Amino acid sequence: MRDPMIFDEFLKLVEHVEKHHSVHTLKKSGKTVKYITPVFAVLGADIFSITFRGYGWEHNINCINENRDLPVSLFDRCIAFLDEA
Repeated sequence: MRDPMIFDEFLKLVEHVEKHHSVHTLKKSGKTVKYITPVFAVLGADIFSITFRGYGWEHNINCINENRDLPVSLFDRCIAFLDEA
């Protein structure tokens, strides 16, 4: 598994969503997120999968199977997904 997200990064991700992607901070670019669903691994309490849900869409980002060898961490891929137009 390539660079799972640690709990501190997850908290930063939630703060980023609250500040830039929540229903209270609607912006013209990026995504508006209603729900974030993390999946924790029991050993080490790392997060290896995040699902974002918004208005009429759902997107999963993970670091398992075919995504385990990607050069970018799960945290960085989540931020990039949220901020892309």
